[in-house]
Amino acid sequence: MKKRYIAWILILWATLFFCTAVQAEEQKYCPLCSMNLKMFWKTNQRLTFSDGKRRGYCSIHCASIVYQKNPTGIDRWEVADYDTNKLVDGRKAHFLSGSDLPGTMTPVSKLAFASLDVAKRYQKEHGGDIGTLDDA
Repeated sequence: MKKRYIAWILILWATLFFCTAVQAEEQKYCPLCSMNLKMFWKTNQRLTFSDGKRRGYCSIHCASIVYQKNPTGIDRWEVADYDTNKLVDGRKAHFLSGSDLPGTMTPVSKLAFASLDVAKRYQKEHGGDIGTLDDA
């Protein structure tokens, strides 16, 4: 009886340890298209849902597909600043669309910048139009 009790405790402990390790693991791929998020970091998007869960996406293309299905279920939309590689609020970001810089999952590049001045600098060098998240 004692051995069975110890075995159940070990199984429970191993299950809890394994589940915690899986949750703590970094997300590596876009859940829609399976593109490597690290490889396409410059165009990453991260959505925070009303239940608190966060998911990363490779591009504005994949993130917008999720948003279109459930716009009220998303509390926060973050985008990678193309210049600094930091996540910034997508609603406040400035998007350079149609430049000669490569985009992800789209023939027309859509790159985010936290600073309007930096977006204008990239626009001078690479062309394109500056707009908001809704424009992109």
